[in-house]
Amino acid sequence: MPVQILMIVLFIALITVYRKRRRWPAANPVLIVLSVITLLLAGFYGWNTFRIEKYPSEEVKLRNRAAGRVVGEYLASSLEEAGPVLVIGYPAKLEKNPARELALLRLEELRAALSGRPNPVVISEMPYERFMKWMPEAPGPGYPRDVFFMQLEAHPDAEAVVSLLGVPMLKAEDEPKDIPPVYDLSLSSTFGYQPLFKHGFLKAAVTFRGRGERETEPAEGDSLGRVFRNHYLLVTPENYSNAIPDMM
Repeated sequence: MPVQILMIVLFIALITVYRKRRRWPAANPVLIVLSVITLLLAGFYGWNTFRIEKYPSEEVKLRNRAAGRVVGEYLASSLEEAGPVLVIGYPAKLEKNPARELALLRLEELRAALSGRPNPVVISEMPYERFMKWMPEAPGPGYPRDVFFMQLEAHPDAEAVVSLLGVPMLKAEDEPKDIPPVYDLSLSSTFGYQPLFKHGFLKAAVTFRGRGERETEPAEGDSLGRVFRNHYLLVTPENYSNAIPDMM
């Protein structure tokens, strides 16, 4: 918005100076300067609009697909029974939300990885009104606890839970043994997840690799597994103590 206002002001200034060019000797140099500034601003505004409209980029989409595939494969190898896999997702009303679009890509690859399993995938959307109240908070260990357990109660036969929106922190009265294994596929911060792994609540999460820990940038057409290894680390009960920071 400020760029648009500035462009309007510059356009008015251009017209004003152009009308006074015969009576003002310095009008022509000023016109040139104003024209250059206006063109630069127009170019910046156009590029920025194009960049925003193109988000998420194909690279970002590929990374999200990779995360969905790897977590899905890990989940498929961990399932012992044929019960449904409950997926906690974004409200359908957020149809054009980029975050939801990326979450759906992760879900698509998760389904593909589970295609050889008899476990049906069941979607449980977070209620829209509750999402709008919660939205300012970052996904991760801040997912509303009451909503989470409400979704679990609606699907008591779930064999496992995959959350595209993060997980809640547990309270002392919560018994992880009564909760299906939870796999966090929100791609959010894993800070604070150590206790959730320690008490058996979380079975997997995804954390970002530091730049110094990344492999070489994958070439176009490389497997989703390599794309994942280049950007992410799969956190499991076996490596969580070294992979994510402790809260203490």
